[in-house]
Amino acid sequence: MRQGVLSIDLGTMGVKLSLVSLEGEIQKSAYTEYPIISESPGQAEQDSALWWEGIIDCVKKLTDSDNNLPHLIKAISICGQMHTHVYLDSEDRPIGPSITWLDQRSSEIIEEWQSDGRAARLFDLTWNFPTTTYAAPQICWVKKHRPGVFSRTKSILIAKDYIKFLLTGNKVTDPSDASGTAVFDIRTNQWSREALELIDLDGDLLPEVIPSARIIGHVTEKAARETGLIQGTPVVNGGSDHSVAELGSGLLGEGEVSCIVGTAGVVAACTSKPVIDPKKRIMCWSYPLEGYWDILGITQTAASSLTWFRNTFDKERNSEVFDEYSSLAKGVSLGSEGLVFLPYLMGERTPLWDSKARGVFFGLTMKHS
Repeated sequence: MRQGVLSIDLGTMGVKLSLVSLEGEIQKSAYTEYPIISESPGQAEQDSALWWEGIIDCVKKLTDSDNNLPHLIKAISICGQMHTHVYLDSEDRPIGPSITWLDQRSSEIIEEWQSDGRAARLFDLTWNFPTTTYAAPQICWVKKHRPGVFSRTKSILIAKDYIKFLLTGNKVTDPSDASGTAVFDIRTNQWSREALELIDLDGDLLPEVIPSARIIGHVTEKAARETGLIQGTPVVNGGSDHSVAELGSGLLGEGEVSCIVGTAGVVAACTSKPVIDPKKRIMCWSYPLEGYWDILGITQTAASSLTWFRNTFDKERNSEVFDEYSSLAKGVSLGSEGLVFLPYLMGERTPLWDSKARGVFFGLTMKHS
C-alpha cells in the first residue's frame, strides 16, 4: 500500500473512508451506515455522534489488516451532505439532533418569507431562492419552535465542518457548503450581511468561509487518540459531497456535465461565472474549484429510495443487496410493464420545488409482483 490522502465522505445514509494514492488510485475503503430520525411527517434528523462513531469504526476497519495505514496518510480531505447542520453550545457540545437537508418542516418559514417579500429579496441578495432544504430557514424554524435549543446555541456548523472541528479544533466552512444556507452571496463568496439581517440571524453563529483546497488545521492529540489517526496530519477544508463528486467525475471546466446518483440525484454543469435562473428551477452554487460555479438540478430522494425499499421490505439485508437489486432489474423489460414509481419520499426539488409532494407507485396490475 502506498502513501496517499484519506478521503472522508460524510453521506446522508452513511460515512465512507477511502485511502487514495497520490496517483488517484483507491487502495482501500470502509463504510458504516447510520439512520435518519423520522418520527413525524417532514422530520429528518440525525445524531451527529453517530457520524464521529462511524468515522472511528471505518478507521478501525481500514487498519484491521494493516496497522501501518495511518502512517501512510499524508493529508485528510472531507466532503459531506449539504445543508445538514449542528447546533453547538458554549462548550462546543451538540444540542440535540442535527436537522438534515431532507427535513421539510421549515415549509412554514418559506411560506412566511414568500408572503412578506423576504424570499424575493433573498433571491436578489444571494442569487438563490430559499427552500426547505436550505440551512437558514431550518435554523429559523428551530428559533421559532425550539427556543430553548436556539438560546443555548453559540455556533452552527454544516455536517462536514463539524467533523473538521472534531479533527482539528477549528471552525471553518467552504463556499460550496456555504452556498446551501440561503444567506451566502455566491458572487462575492461571502456571507450576505443584508440577508442575515433580513431574517434576523446573527452572522457570528456561522463559521469563516475559506477556499476548499486550503489546509485548515491538523489532527489534534484528542482526535488522534479517539480515531487512531496520526496527530499532526493536515486536514483540507473540502466541499459539499455532490460538488466534490463532480470534481472526481472530471467536471473541471465549462462545457461539461456530470450526473451523480447518491442519496439525492444531481445533474450539474460547470461555469466560469455565476448564473441566475429567473424562473427559479435550478440553482447556482459556488464550486470547490476556485473561479468556477455549479449550475444544478436535484431529485430529493434518488438512491435513498432504494435504501427505504430495503429497510421496508428487505430489512434483514445489508448494503450489498443493492448489487442484487441491480441484477434483478436487468431482467425486467424496459418500462417495467407500465409500473411507475415517483420517488417523492421527502418532497421534491427541481424543477417544481414542492415540499408536499409524496411518493407513489402507479400502474400496478395483477401481473406485477
